[in-house]
Amino acid sequence: LILWAAERVRSEFRESSWRAFWETEIAGRPISDVAKELGVSVGSVYMSRSRIFARIRVIIEEVLNEE
Repeated sequence: LILWAAERVRSEFRESSWRAFWETEIAGRPISDVAKELGVSVGSVYMSRSRIFARIRVIIEEVLNEE
């Protein structure tokens, strides 16, 4: 369900934000490594993850409330 919802919201975010989320949350890579690779701060990675997860939660709640 999370992967399905993630794909639904992907287009709402910049590619760098999406990669920060995907690489750290789904692929399980260390935040510091991903931040360095993307050329952003660790805090930026945390913020991207938080925003994307919040949006995913909304999508999942909508689906669950329909049932």
